[in-house]
Amino acid sequence: MKSITYYFSPITYSECKNMSKEIKSIKDFEGNTRFRGLTVIHFWAEWDVYDITVGKILSELEPEFKDKVNFCSVDVDQEHLIEFLRELPIINVPTLGYYKNGKKNSLEIGLSKKEDLKKKIAILLNNEE
Repeated sequence: MKSITYYFSPITYSECKNMSKEIKSIKDFEGNTRFRGLTVIHFWAEWDVYDITVGKILSELEPEFKDKVNFCSVDVDQEHLIEFLRELPIINVPTLGYYKNGKKNSLEIGLSKKEDLKKKIAILLNNEE
């Protein structure tokens, strides 16, 4: 059985979230999901320890996919976005949203290994839609 490496390091989520575009409004969300290509959105909450791990993994993947993937993050505890997030539906954190050429591809809830996220991103990039 392969072991999974989780990142429980002294890095804070505020340090991780600064490595991607932070979405603070519905207009920001709509603008970023209309991106020509692939957008990966990390829906997170500061109180969730697994979001630190996901943020760190995404910050490591971001340079590998520079200019190919639009990485963004959304704090789900922003009161003015709560109803909007329910409609998506974002029901748990961490959740990763994958949007390709302006259309929602999938939402994945939970923690994934870095290798699995990298593979999913690569597949979506190579899949013409």
